[in-house]
Amino acid sequence: MSDHKGAGLMFRALPKAKTLIADKGYDSDAFRAALKARETAASRRAQYPP
Repeated sequence: MSDHKGAGLMFRALPKAKTLIADKGYDSDAFRAALKARETAASRRAQYPP
């Protein structure tokens, strides 16, 4: 199973967050639209506080 399909199955169980950090295996128009609807930004880079 691809990462994207697995993420789709567990999407509702994900906690709400400002940003979701994931690799490009999760990148699809449908997944990004679902994140946008939850007001969650998608990022492929971890951003650590200074």
